[in-house]
Amino acid sequence: MRYNSLTMKNDASQMATVDSFQAHINQCGQVLEPCQYKCGVYVPRKSREKHAQDCIERRRRHRLSSHATLERLSNTLPSSYTASNSASNSTSQTSTLRRTPPSLNRTPPNCLTPPKETLDFQSIEVKIRNQQQVVRKQRLLILEHLERELTKFSKELNQDRKFHDSQFASLKDDFLGFKEYLNRENVMISGIWNEQLQELHKFKTDLNDIDAELKEFGLKQHANIFQIKTNTQISHENLERITLIEQEINRLQQKFIQLNQNYDDLISSSNAHNCSIISNTNGHIIWKISPYSEKLQDAIENNTVFRSPIFLSNNFGYKLQMVAYLNGLGKWKGRNLIMTMHVLKGEWDPLLEWPCNLPTTVILRDQNFSKSQKNVSG
Repeated sequence: MRYNSLTMKNDASQMATVDSFQAHINQCGQVLEPCQYKCGVYVPRKSREKHAQDCIERRRRHRLSSHATLERLSNTLPSSYTASNSASNSTSQTSTLRRTPPSLNRTPPNCLTPPKETLDFQSIEVKIRNQQQVVRKQRLLILEHLERELTKFSKELNQDRKFHDSQFASLKDDFLGFKEYLNRENVMISGIWNEQLQELHKFKTDLNDIDAELKEFGLKQHANIFQIKTNTQISHENLERITLIEQEINRLQQKFIQLNQNYDDLISSSNAHNCSIISNTNGHIIWKISPYSEKLQDAIENNTVFRSPIFLSNNFGYKLQMVAYLNGLGKWKGRNLIMTMHVLKGEWDPLLEWPCNLPTTVILRDQNFSKSQKNVSG
């Protein structure tokens, strides 16, 4: 059994002493102990029961105790009770031997009188003494080996203790150096931390100022947005008003142009001798619209309506007037030229029949004279 580097530590993490090592040996299951039947074999403490079941010395002692029991039985029998006297006694002896334990059945039939050579206890005692001497020698060798191992282990323990002491001293120096380094780092980190705290406080102040400015700007922005919305609403209202005004201006402009045209027609009627319009009282009128291109453009742009001079259907007849829509009217606007005849209020209306029902013929003639031109009548 070899203990190369057995180390144990207590709760304080220190090396165990030799006394604690001896206490460990007294309890360890690997420690060699001699067999309880003194067979000369050393077995580990935890394997003693298993070795007891297979021990040769235990079996030998069991056989010797069985032989001693048989011898005591033979001494108690009468001297005439021998194997040669009667066959019945031999048969009884055989049956008795058969009822003996199995370990006795392996003995010879004449076990009651065993031979001398099987009971040579002196030779057995000599063997036992020899085995005891061998056991003592083995025990001495084991003790010497244990002593050497303990001495070696003590030296190794001292060396380990010195090594660990040096390691501990080195670790202590390293720990002190590291502690000093940590102190320096703490001082430096404390300074950096204070500077960072000042920077953070300054940054927080700046953020508060920026937040206040943003809130003020937001209020101004809301006010501006409200003003813009108000101005936009006012602009839309003004735009609607301007649109209405423009429409009114266009309507007044068209009305003015129409009035101007009516005025021109009226002047033309009063000064018939200065124009190319010929009127009479027999229900016929020749109405020349000139310049036609300019008046057509005026009708397209301003919806101008042109009226002819007033004429009578006959002497003391209906008062009539032709109206021309050069650019069309309603769904025919921009597509057709429309001519209508209006019955006006006249001086002789009480003498006439009403409602007025006059057959009327209108003939349109191109002013550009040519032989191939065609008249349009309706």
